[in-house]
Amino acid sequence: VLYWAAGVDDRYGEWVADDVRVEVAHYPGVGRFAALNNSTDRVSTRIRGADGQSWTVDLPPGGLTWISTTEPNN
Repeated sequence: VLYWAAGVDDRYGEWVADDVRVEVAHYPGVGRFAALNNSTDRVSTRIRGADGQSWTVDLPPGGLTWISTTEPNN
């Protein structure tokens, strides 16, 4: 709904995790993104960035990781 309201619903697939329990926050100015596991389970998921890039992350329950968008991705 937020993407639609902002008029950019065509970009919904960017900077989201395949697993809904994981939030993604992208900070293009510093070339990094954060992935946060909001569940009490260990989660392994793919994060989809821009231009077809993706990263696989493995997060413990409640885990947070920062990833550089300039590092090689999966």
